[in-house]
Amino acid sequence: MLLRTHASLKTAVVASLSATGFAVAYAVLGTEPRPLTALYIRVGPALALISWTLADLRGTDLETILDWGLFQCMVWPVLMPWYLKRRYGRGAWALIAMFLALLLAPRLAEAIRATP
Repeated sequence: MLLRTHASLKTAVVASLSATGFAVAYAVLGTEPRPLTALYIRVGPALALISWTLADLRGTDLETILDWGLFQCMVWPVLMPWYLKRRYGRGAWALIAMFLALLLAPRLAEAIRATP
C-alpha cells in the first residue's frame, strides 16, 4: 500500500519497478542495455519523482514559483528532501525512505550486472 500523499505515487512506483525490471533482465542476460534503455534505467525514476513533486505542489504557496519544475530538475537531490520535510513534517521521513528505495532499486539491479 502506498503512503497517503496529496498526489498519487503510482506512476513513480511503476517507473521505478519497470526500470528495475529492465536492469534485472539485462543482468540476467549478461549484456549491456541499449543506450535508450540505459538512460531510462538511470533517469526514469528520478524524473517520475520530480513529476510527482510538481503534481503534489498544487494548493501550496510554492505553486506560485513559475520555474519550480526547472529548479527541481537542477537541484533535486537537495530540493526534494527539503520539500518533503516542509510539506509533510514528521511523515516526510517515511516518504524520503520510500523515494530512496525507488531511486536506488534500479541502480542496485544494474550493479548486479557489473559484478563478475
